Amino acid sequence: MGAGRHDRDGAGPGTPGDGWRAAAAARCRTEPAIVDELKDWAPQFAGLRHFRTGHLSFLTGHIRFLTGHISLLTGHIRFRAVTSAL
Repeated sequence: MGAGRHDRDGAGPGTPGDGWRAAAAARCRTEPAIVDELKDWAPQFAGLRHFRTGHLSFLTGHIRFLTGHISLLTGHIRFRAVTSAL
């Protein structure tokens, strides 16, 4: 099998250094800027996560509230039906 992308020495097709290690080294040179930019955005993302989970708990609370009231009303209707039949 010839030299491929995942060779252990990092030499892909072509001369040594053209493989994934060279690409990783190039990424490492640009990643600090990306990391700094993400750090600037991190508080906003955290706020969005809390915002989303807050809305989900708000909606599930309302759903539980409504299903409880529906259950209460159906129980009341059944009670009235039974007592009126007596």
